[in-house]
Amino acid sequence: THTPSPMKFLNTILGRPISEKPLMILVAGYPIKNVQVPAISRK
Repeated sequence: THTPSPMKFLNTILGRPISEKPLMILVAGYPIKNVQVPAISRK
């Protein structure tokens, strides 16, 4: 993979302030039995 540096171009493309930094959270694996996922809504 190629990660450009600096990544400030993403802030411009996404219309986000420069004070925010791009971040990616990658979830892997399987949930435990009887897991309860909260029902959340977007703000």
